[in-house]
Amino acid sequence: MPWCSAMAQGQAASLLVRLYSLTNDIQHLSAVRRAIQPLWSSNITRAYFNNRY
Repeated sequence: MPWCSAMAQGQAASLLVRLYSLTNDIQHLSAVRRAIQPLWSSNITRAYFNNRY
């Protein structure tokens, strides 16, 4: 389940990317993919104004 805040989700993904770059632990990279997947796969991060983006 995604967090309510895209900003928080992005910050968590940023932390996991940094951990991966320091440790080369593939589990961190897998966690990044899971964390950001909802950001590009649904409409939760889009805002509409006058029926446009």
